[in-house]
Amino acid sequence: MRNTIRFYYRFDDIHVTKINNMNLVKYKNKMYIFAEIFNQENIIEAHALTHNYMEYEKIVFNKDRSIFTPYNGKIYVLIERYPVSNLFPPIRPVLSNINYLLDRSDWGLLWSNKIDYYEYQFKYIKGNYKSIDESIDYFIGMTESAISYVNYNVSKSIKQKVLCRRRMIPGEYYNPLNIVIDYRMRDVGEYIKNLFWTGNYDLDKIKTILSKIDYFNENSKLLYARLLYPSYYFDSYEKVINNKDDELIIKKIISRIDEYEEYVNTIFDIIHSYDKNLIKIDWL
Repeated sequence: MRNTIRFYYRFDDIHVTKINNMNLVKYKNKMYIFAEIFNQENIIEAHALTHNYMEYEKIVFNKDRSIFTPYNGKIYVLIERYPVSNLFPPIRPVLSNINYLLDRSDWGLLWSNKIDYYEYQFKYIKGNYKSIDESIDYFIGMTESAISYVNYNVSKSIKQKVLCRRRMIPGEYYNPLNIVIDYRMRDVGEYIKNLFWTGNYDLDKIKTILSKIDYFNENSKLLYARLLYPSYYFDSYEKVINNKDDELIIKKIISRIDEYEEYVNTIFDIIHSYDKNLIKIDWL
């Protein structure tokens, strides 16, 4: 890997380390990541959407004026890392009349497809992970509630889409590989969920975030639906069955289900104070 990076980027003296499955490259007091990619068209689109914004980390062109570099039969990109910023990302709108490859705004369809996938997959792993056996029905049910809420309460009219994070991971807000096209409430909802599951939530901080939202254009409904969708569980599920983490992470989620339900109810009350028409699901 070291020789490949030196050859394609003409870096004469580099230091390469691997931390948490991430290839870190140091060159002339700058840090980079050398990351394998799986869909070149998606990366081309992510680069086109982010490279003009100063806050986003930049994909580096190699000596062939390409952002893609071959290594061991796979394709990689080199990304220049910036000092870590966990400031909430600014709004960067995208054109509404373009069919983006990275568009993830049809939540009802995406979540339905995921449930079909997990139900099919569970047939083959049932009995291998006790914590998943005991919890997956609850989280599939929660997802179905989120799907129903979106399908019956959110209109199909065009809403402003923006650059969003695939996941709200601290330190990765401005990584172009973490970019999707979606509604602003994706970032807000995932950020609020992340605050809870990392144990860093402060209701005063959350109230401040929620006070700055424009609740027109159905943002209140989108945010509530996003809080209902248990992305944190399915992300952990994927890590466990792919041997990237211990089953303990599922057990920790199960132990806080009741607390999370109360958390969502509290946030609903705050949102409802701004939008009295917001409908609450019955069972929560």
